[in-house]
Amino acid sequence: MITPEQRELRRDRLGSSDFPAIVGADPSRNPADVYYDKVYGTKDLDGDAVRLGNLFETPLIAWAAEVLGLGDVEVNVTVEHAGGILAANLDGLARGARCIIEGKWTAL
Repeated sequence: MITPEQRELRRDRLGSSDFPAIVGADPSRNPADVYYDKVYGTKDLDGDAVRLGNLFETPLIAWAAEVLGLGDVEVNVTVEHAGGILAANLDGLARGARCIIEGKWTAL
């Protein structure tokens, strides 16, 4: 789950979820949406799916790390490019295994 501080930092950087919208590959966002998010900020989404995702994210990442034999995994990690304009919020990062775990939930 992204903290309010991480959400505010996202306004100053282009993140991994911004690029599909910028290049037209995101069916639910476009470049203007990215602009408005950066200038005016965004609200956290709410609803059962979001709450369930936030509740289960950490234990599911721990389970995936165990099954994959990744060792210790940090959760909710922000990584930035040295120049400071590019960033990503990672659900899980196994530094020793150089592996990222992204935990997503979808429903039909």
